[in-house]
Amino acid sequence: MEEKRKPMELTAKNVDEVFHTCLFRENEIVGKKPICKSTLVEGIRAKFGFNTERLNGQKLNITDMVDQLANIEKGPSFLALCERKDGIIPSTRTPPSSRAQ
Repeated sequence: MEEKRKPMELTAKNVDEVFHTCLFRENEIVGKKPICKSTLVEGIRAKFGFNTERLNGQKLNITDMVDQLANIEKGPSFLALCERKDGIIPSTRTPPSSRAQ
């Protein structure tokens, strides 16, 4: 019997882990160009390059966390993205030493 997958909880630590897992690594960029399939994202203050394969591998976790956002059905404002449906506002800082390598 297959075990049921537990959805990833929306926390600052989990968002940070997924984000850093998907980012390009130094050995995936040669001459300032990615050597594998890439997904480029332009944020408000920065641009990010993700390894598409790892990003797709995290799709269920990302969907789990997005589904926990408050008022996602109404299209939440950017400022409301820190609040979950259950009213909890996860911690906003994760010490760099606890990030996944």
